[in-house]
Amino acid sequence: MFFKSTNNPAAALAALEERLAAFAQQRHTAAAALAVEQQQELEALVGGGVIEVGASTRHAQEVELLDRALGTLQGERGQLLLAVEAEEARKLRERAQQLREQATALLEKARPLLAKLGEMFNVDFGPEILFANIQGVWSPNVLAASIPPGFRSWPSSECGGPDPAVNQTPFATPKHRVLWDQALELDRQAQQIEDQAAGAGVAAV
Repeated sequence: MFFKSTNNPAAALAALEERLAAFAQQRHTAAAALAVEQQQELEALVGGGVIEVGASTRHAQEVELLDRALGTLQGERGQLLLAVEAEEARKLRERAQQLREQATALLEKARPLLAKLGEMFNVDFGPEILFANIQGVWSPNVLAASIPPGFRSWPSSECGGPDPAVNQTPFATPKHRVLWDQALELDRQAQQIEDQAAGAGVAAV
């Protein structure tokens, strides 16, 4: 195996694919020439002629050598495919971390506001409260358990009509939660790629 690590596995894979195609075409040409020579030798032998032993040896050796080269390149191709997948997973996790950092920065900006809100209501509000937003489509009973009798919401915060069959608008999702959920999805994709690559690597052993 002649595979060497590279900083750009995708480019290396593309170059290797070109070499594979060229070798495959070269082998096809050599094999066709070998078949012609072997047929000519057979016809000469059947016709009572004398053939030179090893007249087709050169092309036979060429085919054998090309088969070995193709096998080696196919092995390198498998390693490069794993490297490409690993790089893709790395980039996904890198992007996921960037999204988490953006979400964390938003939460940090809210820290002094939460502190002031806590002073007003005599409680401590941590960043967890900002992840307690309601998910899904609005329904009139979604907040019934936590709202005291007689309370009336501000008009600007109401979620629409009282009939869920009419109002199918989902609750708005805060930006920090959108960023965090996107990061989780990228992590999931990266893990899936890594698991598939690990399975392919075990199968190749």
